[in-house]
Amino acid sequence: MKDSKTKTKTSTHPPMKDMVINAISTLRERKGSSLYAIKKFISSNYKVDVNKLSHFIKKSLKSAVTSGEIIQTKGRGASGSFLMSKVFGKTKKPSATKAKKSKSSSEIKKKVVKKKSGEKKSSRTSMVMNATNRRKVECR
Repeated sequence: MKDSKTKTKTSTHPPMKDMVINAISTLRERKGSSLYAIKKFISSNYKVDVNKLSHFIKKSLKSAVTSGEIIQTKGRGASGSFLMSKVFGKTKKPSATKAKKSKSSSEIKKKVVKKKSGEKKSSRTSMVMNATNRRKVECR
């Protein structure tokens, strides 16, 4: 009979998504890293069998593209070239400037200018149609 406790193997490499993102960020190719280049980088740095894990590499590429971490420059699906997204590629640093205070409602109300109802416009304006644009012209 089998034991009720089953031993699970712990992997010696990080998750596939982390390996793919690390590969793209370290390769830094101008037009993007191809699937072949990513597989080559993973096999040389992490000592894993890329043929067995190719399905997981493709799956992690597709999920990273849909989440916005990676931009696909060429191709469809898992084929083509991939670049790091500008949003996820940079680490977020806290800004040294002070946070601006939001204006309270009383300050906003003070800035509202009341229009005088007694005054009328002294000059007439008319619309002149031009071939390219419309503009207001004062009639004298």
